[in-house]
Amino acid sequence: MEILTQALDDRYAYCCSKASVKKAFGDGLLDRASFGLTPAFEYDSRHAPKPKIKGNVVMSLTVRSTETVEYSGRTSLYVFRSCKEDLDDRVRTAVADVLNGQMRQWLESKLGRPATEVFGTDELLVELYDGQLLLHETRFR
Repeated sequence: MEILTQALDDRYAYCCSKASVKKAFGDGLLDRASFGLTPAFEYDSRHAPKPKIKGNVVMSLTVRSTETVEYSGRTSLYVFRSCKEDLDDRVRTAVADVLNGQMRQWLESKLGRPATEVFGTDELLVELYDGQLLLHETRFR
């Protein structure tokens, strides 16, 4: 797994650590993890359905079809910066649980599909809203 990081100023932090990402996806499931290279999530015009996001997207997990794999690999995790005051211990524990549970299971199910199944890029968004983590599945073609 390739891990890329961007330093943050003192107002921001990441919702998880490199170690927690390695623990969740360490057996070769994830090709690339990016911490802060993109400061915030932005919709692509090809997203469908476009989920209604009220809070901040703190992570995005993507799986690309083998036909659309570019230089970054087939599977990628993007961790976006968050304000430090939004990331208390309860939120960080919830993020670790989501990484090891729902996100890993979602990734395994997507990678377990037949190679002949046609799809573009599936994406799982993790939103932090009012101290709660909400997951949204979307895709773009």
